[in-house]
Amino acid sequence: MSARRVRTTLRNAVDGVTWSAWPEGDRARIEIVFDDDPEPVARTVPLAELDALVTEQLASGFVREPRWEPTVPWIDRATDAELRLEVLDGWIMATRLEWAKVAATPAPVRTWLVLDALAAQCSRNGLAMYFMDCDDALVARTADEARAFGLPALAAQFEAVAKGTVKAPGRVKLGSPKTARALESFAMMELPARLMAWVRAHAAAFLPVPPT
Repeated sequence: MSARRVRTTLRNAVDGVTWSAWPEGDRARIEIVFDDDPEPVARTVPLAELDALVTEQLASGFVREPRWEPTVPWIDRATDAELRLEVLDGWIMATRLEWAKVAATPAPVRTWLVLDALAAQCSRNGLAMYFMDCDDALVARTADEARAFGLPALAAQFEAVAKGTVKAPGRVKLGSPKTARALESFAMMELPARLMAWVRAHAAAFLPVPPT
């Protein structure tokens, strides 16, 4: 599935053809749909060739259609999967979870980025990898953002764990192991749904999605 907001869509109403393209790594996927045949014709080309192809299509009678962008009402209706694809992944890609970039985002977005990184690492690799893999400056903001989110108990747990955590090349020894297990369980099981609710409650702060 591709994000609609990153698609380039061209339309030739005379010939009844819609031409869409979007990046997939170092290539661009192109889909051509004829009005009288709902089955798309698909191909890929090197991403570096996409601009020239768009110019060629525009010269041959196609017209560029407005780029689709999510809105606050759309966020309210979207499924969690759609919301992540069209909005949230864009913020992650734009900031690369580097604190210098995250810090410049709107406050609700900043809080979400930090706590989503915590939840994602706990779900995929465990709490230790949050300390190991994430930007140290971002990790250092976790307790503050948990308080901003309205979870002072999570903030206190994180501070207790971080205080005794020791990082060494290739490994992390977590402080307060019992507290760490409780924190990791909450971040995996309960935090993701609360984060989605936060995004919907602060939808305007997440728009427009930054270019990536």
